[in-house]
Amino acid sequence: MKERLDKEYNKLLRKIERDVNVDDYGADPTGVNDSTEAFKKAIGNGKVRLNLSAGTYIVKGIKLPSWTDLIGQGMGVTTIFRLPDAGSALMMTHSLAGVSSCSFNVVTPIP
Repeated sequence: MKERLDKEYNKLLRKIERDVNVDDYGADPTGVNDSTEAFKKAIGNGKVRLNLSAGTYIVKGIKLPSWTDLIGQGMGVTTIFRLPDAGSALMMTHSLAGVSSCSFNVVTPIP
């Protein structure tokens, strides 16, 4: 199983065309404002490594297309909160969307 996962992850890394920070697209890591549109702009059509700063992001939901790697600064350091009644915080639209789940928290809904 580990070999298969390593193979798929290496395949993901070879497909990445852009390396961006969601804050550069207007995301708010203070947890005050909705960052959904910034995530959408930063992710685009995929093939992206999306870096998240330390902090808290509020979203209505994020769709991760193929070849997307989502990277936070660590558990308890980067958190994504889903707005109430907004569906899933994260939705993978392809099995090769990569989420470094050990590098951020996803909390649904906002407490």
